[in-house]
Amino acid sequence: FAGSSANHESRHYRRDGSSFPVEIHTSVIDYQGKKLGLSVVRDITERKLAERKLKEALEFSEGIINAIPDLLFEMDGNGKYLNVWTHTPELLAAQKVILLGNTVHEVLSPESAAVAMESLREAEKNDSSFGKLIRIDLPQGSSWFELSVSKKSGSSQTEDTYLVLSRDVTVRQQMEIDLWDSRDFLNTVI
Repeated sequence: FAGSSANHESRHYRRDGSSFPVEIHTSVIDYQGKKLGLSVVRDITERKLAERKLKEALEFSEGIINAIPDLLFEMDGNGKYLNVWTHTPELLAAQKVILLGNTVHEVLSPESAAVAMESLREAEKNDSSFGKLIRIDLPQGSSWFELSVSKKSGSSQTEDTYLVLSRDVTVRQQMEIDLWDSRDFLNTVI
């Protein structure tokens, strides 16, 4: 036997003129000098609907990620950066290519890495963690970030992964520092 086969998608039409998607699998076999052909047609309407819903869900998710002004990371339980999304790469502790595959201990200061790991442990225990602050020393100066961590749902991996939203709260933190400094000054004057 010698032969070949091919798959392609097409549309079939009903008597009423409506159409539906099909997949056609065609095989041609050369048997003792005679070519024999076989085609199998399968309705793939449900598959196409599922593909369209998946595409819409992905587009919606990408739209949400693009609308977030904060830094967003996917991390494993050991604090390893698995993915990074940002519109402001200048706020990253290191370039994205350096972050990916490294852990917070390799990228952040020991104090900030400890806070990040504390947030991950809390999210591991409670499914989420909010409000912990870390300081990152950047070329343009120190910046403060508030972490919101959530265990990633529906992960097919054996190990849990986490989504970490890192909001730049430098202005708020500086205002609080200034307020405390003013209070201290007033207390010494009084």
